[in-house]
Amino acid sequence: MIQTERLSLLPFTKEMVTATIKGKDTLEDLIQLKVSSEWPNTDYAEILPFVEKQLIQNPGGSKWSYLIVNNSDQTVVGEVGCKGGPDENGLVEIGYGVVPSYQRKGIASEAVTGLVNWLQQEPGVSRIVAECLPTNVGSIRVLEKSRFVRTKTDEDMIYWEYK
Repeated sequence: MIQTERLSLLPFTKEMVTATIKGKDTLEDLIQLKVSSEWPNTDYAEILPFVEKQLIQNPGGSKWSYLIVNNSDQTVVGEVGCKGGPDENGLVEIGYGVVPSYQRKGIASEAVTGLVNWLQQEPGVSRIVAECLPTNVGSIRVLEKSRFVRTKTDEDMIYWEYK
């Protein structure tokens, strides 16, 4: 688990992914925490069967993906993690999401910073990158606050690297 000032980042294990697919109540029973009614968003929910399959093949992969728990109300409010472990060049790509009712409170920035701080200590990780849509003002702000710099922009995407 990764701890920040206001958050706990819980490794998103295969059992937790399976429980999430079954439903919010199943996950709440498993982890003994509340889960926001807004989580997971539709896009994230759609990839969970793929994530579950990956974790069946490689259970250790859960160390790269976390649930964001807001400590003050003990509620799962999002997810943060890497799209797999480091590649042969030590590169990891991060992603994150926070439910709408918890946005604009610094939670995504705090979760990203907590993850990045952990990744910097992780053997085999030498570069941390991210990408977001040019229209996603919230994500742009999160990445800027988390000390990422733009490395490339095209009409479809902004590419970032932690510096």
